[in-house]
Amino acid sequence: MGGTATGPQHILVAGLPTLLADIVVAALAGSPGIGAVAVVPDLDDLGPAVAARWADVVVVPEEHVTAGTVADLLRVAPPVRIVMVHHAGTGVSTIELWPLRRVLGELGLDRLRRAVLGAAPWDARFGTMPSGRGRS
Repeated sequence: MGGTATGPQHILVAGLPTLLADIVVAALAGSPGIGAVAVVPDLDDLGPAVAARWADVVVVPEEHVTAGTVADLLRVAPPVRIVMVHHAGTGVSTIELWPLRRVLGELGLDRLRRAVLGAAPWDARFGTMPSGRGRS
């Protein structure tokens, strides 16, 4: 990948409307921690660009990204972080694939219940369960 956890991050903006892409690039380019910002106008160009392992972060339009798109991107480049921007600029969300440990504090029944019930199920993280896996 382009950057490291402590080095400059390389950003790939893909499939955003031109004006929104220009705003995102202007907001990120030259910012501390940003190494380079590149744009591919079409989401169809995203796969090859991500497969080249240049980008650390991919910025895409939220409304055109499906669970399958996310799964495909993370299969090709697991370390990439996906930032989804709403086309009207009204929202932003992120998706990352990485081990995450949260220290919840002292063990107690309530904390244990929250930890178990708060764990995202497979399909919420990766789409449908591959055949032959899961509950019967």
